[in-house]
Amino acid sequence: NENAFNFAGYAFKAGGGTPSINTEGTITSLVSANQAAGFSVVQWSTSTTLATVGHGLSSAPELIIGKGINWSSSWPVYALPIGNTKKMSLNDTSIASTSTIWGNTTPTATTFNQDFTGTAGRTNIAYCFTSISGYSKVGTYTGNGSVTGPIITTGFQTNFVLIKRTDGTSNWNIYDTARDASNPSGPPLYPNLTNIQAGSQAVNFLSTGFQPAIAGGDINENNGTYIYLAIKQN
Repeated sequence: NENAFNFAGYAFKAGGGTPSINTEGTITSLVSANQAAGFSVVQWSTSTTLATVGHGLSSAPELIIGKGINWSSSWPVYALPIGNTKKMSLNDTSIASTSTIWGNTTPTATTFNQDFTGTAGRTNIAYCFTSISGYSKVGTYTGNGSVTGPIITTGFQTNFVLIKRTDGTSNWNIYDTARDASNPSGPPLYPNLTNIQAGSQAVNFLSTGFQPAIAGGDINENNGTYIYLAIKQN
């Protein structure tokens, strides 16, 4: 149908619906969590001092994507592979940069530190992910600059992967089998851009992981360092 529109949507099931109050941090948060899937959605109000926020998962988040709701902000990203003294931003191409936004403290099984300090009453949201064996994985890899890229082992059939270079500027890239189930799969979507899907079929989805299938680009520069979130279709 020439009038049809195509959309890509990604649903991460969090909890049973209604969020609950979480008092495990120094700030009370509102949390919807699916511990079995390793995903939670957290809302809280800004403190004027360094504070901790309960996230509702049963283990420490390895990837946190934040955003101010009622005030202008970027999309700060915490990732375990780059550590608690740095952040990235989902809305731009920047490298991992030094920041105190995570309180220079690694998240625990109950809370994460936040230094979204400033005007009290600002509302924030965070999407928290932790690796679940056989279903999801947050990790890192080093590119080799070849069309036969490194094989990244996740331990499950990977159907979705979000990739970002940490030591060089690059777009955030999303590949998935819903839009293209062939190997190599593509083109990518770019969370930091308003562009349509564009670029190369550049990822092989494997029964135990995934493999970049492009020389260079956003996902496989020689000796480039990357973080990823990989998920199995459920």
